[in-house]
Amino acid sequence: MNAPDAPAYIARQPIFDEHRQIQGYELVHCVGTPDGPALNGNGRTAQVITAFLDIGLQRLVNSRFAMITVGEDFLAAQSPLPAQDHTLILMVDPEIVVTPAILTHVQFYRQLGYKIAVEATDPSTSVALLTPFAHIVRLDLARLGAENLKARVDALRGGGRKFLVVGLQRPEDSQVCRALGCEYFQGETLAGPQRVTERTLSPKRVGVLHLLARLYDPEVPVTEVERLVSQDPVIGFRLLRCVNSAMYARPRPVDSLRQAIAILGLRQVATWVSLISLSRLDDAQPEQLLKAMVRAKMCQLLAKHIEVIESDRMFTVGLLSVFDELLGATMEQVLQNIPVSPQISEALLHRTGQLGELLAIVEAYEAHRWDFLLQTKISPTAITQAWLGALVWADEAARAAIAVQTPAPSAPRDRQPSRLQRA
Repeated sequence: MNAPDAPAYIARQPIFDEHRQIQGYELVHCVGTPDGPALNGNGRTAQVITAFLDIGLQRLVNSRFAMITVGEDFLAAQSPLPAQDHTLILMVDPEIVVTPAILTHVQFYRQLGYKIAVEATDPSTSVALLTPFAHIVRLDLARLGAENLKARVDALRGGGRKFLVVGLQRPEDSQVCRALGCEYFQGETLAGPQRVTERTLSPKRVGVLHLLARLYDPEVPVTEVERLVSQDPVIGFRLLRCVNSAMYARPRPVDSLRQAIAILGLRQVATWVSLISLSRLDDAQPEQLLKAMVRAKMCQLLAKHIEVIESDRMFTVGLLSVFDELLGATMEQVLQNIPVSPQISEALLHRTGQLGELLAIVEAYEAHRWDFLLQTKISPTAITQAWLGALVWADEAARAAIAVQTPAPSAPRDRQPSRLQRA
C-alpha cells in the first residue's frame, strides 16, 4: 500500500453517447510510487473512492454518471457507498481473478442498486466470467478491430447489457460502433475536435478570427470594443448575462454594454467574447469549449506558483492554445490573425519559455502523463487543486455566458429503456 503522503493526481475521461454528448466520466486516480505512477485498482480501491468522495462526485462529474474501477479489496469489504442513485458505476478491475467469492460480492453490489461494468474484450480472461452480471460491457476497438468487435457484440448482446467501446482513434470508428448499436464511447477522436481537411477556413471562422484579432489587439480603444460587441445582439446579451451572474455578484444589475466592459476590463471581455463566438460555430462541441475554459483557468491558477508569470497572461495562453482545435485551423493560421507577444507565440507554437513550460504541464495533466508531472517543480497537490478549481469555474462560466452545459442523464437502469432508446 502507498504511503499516506504519496503524491496523487485525479483526472477524468469523458464517456460519450452516439451524438458526441457527454453522458459520464471514468474517474482516474494516480499515486506516485518509488516505482513510478500507479493507477487505481486492486489494493488501492478504498483509498481511491475515499479521495473521490472527499472531493465530491458532484464536483467531479457535474451530475453525470461516474465510473470507478474497483478491486478485490473493495468488493470483499461489501461496504455500501453514499451514492446509490444510479449515478455510480463500479468497473471491476480487469486484472481481478474471479472466484465464487467474487461472484457473490458482485451480486451483493448489484442488489444494492449499483451498476456493474466489466471488461470483456478478451473472452479468455478471468474477469470475462462476470459478463452475465454486467450492466455495461467494455470492449476495446483498437485491440479487436471492426470485425472482431462485431463478433463480440453479437455474442454478448442481450440481458439488457449496454456496450462501452473504447480505443476509438479515427473519425470513422464512431460510425462502425453506432452501426452495431453500441451506446457509449471513449477515444481520442471523440474528445478531440472534428478537424477540417482543407486549409481554407470557412467565412464564418474567418469572421470569428477577425473579431478576435481586434479584441486581442493591445491598442484597441474601448469604443471599438463596444461597437464590435454591440454588432451581434447574441454576444451582447450573453456578455451582460455573464457580468450579472453569481460569478461577479454585482449589487445592482448591469444593463449597458459600456458599463459591462468597464467592469470586466478589456482582457476579460476578450475572453468571454471569444468563448461566446466559438460556441456559436455550427460544429462547436461542448466538451471542447469546456476544455478551453478548464485549461485556461488551470493555467491561471498554476501561474500563482511561479512568481515571474502573470496569472492573467497565463489564462490567455491557455485559452489561445485551444483555438486551433475549436476553429479547425493550424496554430500558425490562428497567430497570423491574432496579435500576441513573441513570448506567447513561442509558448503556443513550441511550448518553450516559462509560459510554454507551464502550458505543457497543464496539457500533461489532461493527457494523464503522470511520469512527466512527477518531474515538475509544482507539487501534485497544487496541480490537482488547480484542476479541481478550474472545473468549478468552467461550469459556472458555462452557465453564466455560454450555455454549453448538457443535461446529464443517470446511469442506465435495469429493464428500462435508455435515453437513447426512448429518443
